[in-house]
Amino acid sequence: MKYPIFNLHASSPEELNKVIMELNGELSQNSHITILNLYGPQILVRQFDLPRLPPREIKNALKLEAAEIFSLLPEEIEIDYQMLDVSEGNKIRGVFTALPKSIFDEYVNLLNKVNLAPEKVTANIFSRINYFLHGNGVEMNNFYLIDFFKEGIANLVLFNNGTCELLREINCENTNDAVKEISHSLKYALCKSACKKFNNIFVMGELSNKGELISSLERELNINIKKYNLNEQTNSNFNNSPFDINLTKSHIFPNSIQKKILSVINIILTLSISLFLLFTAATIAQYTKLRSELSSLNKTDYDYAKGLFDKINVKK
Repeated sequence: MKYPIFNLHASSPEELNKVIMELNGELSQNSHITILNLYGPQILVRQFDLPRLPPREIKNALKLEAAEIFSLLPEEIEIDYQMLDVSEGNKIRGVFTALPKSIFDEYVNLLNKVNLAPEKVTANIFSRINYFLHGNGVEMNNFYLIDFFKEGIANLVLFNNGTCELLREINCENTNDAVKEISHSLKYALCKSACKKFNNIFVMGELSNKGELISSLERELNINIKKYNLNEQTNSNFNNSPFDINLTKSHIFPNSIQKKILSVINIILTLSISLFLLFTAATIAQYTKLRSELSSLNKTDYDYAKGLFDKINVKK
């Protein structure tokens, strides 16, 4: 029997707990594969531009950046990154996401308690880009995506020649403020980019009440914006997705399974030590007995030889 893959979204452990409570009727005693998509201020999403470095040094450099932003120690950060462009000289460009380990553990523990196995924990914005690219047939080269993920929240994504030049999550509850923020973000990104004009602009997500906002953006940017209706049924775990950022990569097993494995290992070690001690004690006892028998045998032989020697001397 196949069990469903749960695709969950949360901006905090508290929100995830509410989402899990709403799933109660769909959960069973069996473990369910789960993909957790995080958004909001607790999850850091950024692009990076670094010199060519070994993978370990890249990760350490990004950890230091995230640690500074979160005001934590580097070892208190959970992080994953993906290189997107290594073709230009000695530069490496890519994207990364980071989260305090304490919050990451809260998410994972909440999932483990109800047998939801977190196969993937990632930033929601990366999952949304994957959905868009798979469903729309747009290559990851040149596009500007405005994703109204949910009411009041929009993701802004700009790719130019395969390089990510903008990744932002903004508040869009107020139409006028949203228009200013979206157009300003695009213009600012284009100012820093070699490309000064963009034609491939898409919107997707919750569009039912975004007509006025989209029309205002078209006037502001003087361009026709293409609408893409994302079918929620396409929200699955795509193979060969452009973005494969996963905060659980360094965790081979969920915490609950790790604890069970450690318990089994402890039991095996305890049994091994006990058997070793029993074997050692038995060996020592056997050695002591053998030594005693050998000592007794040697004394008997000595007395017999001495008796023969005395008899020979008497005959002489």
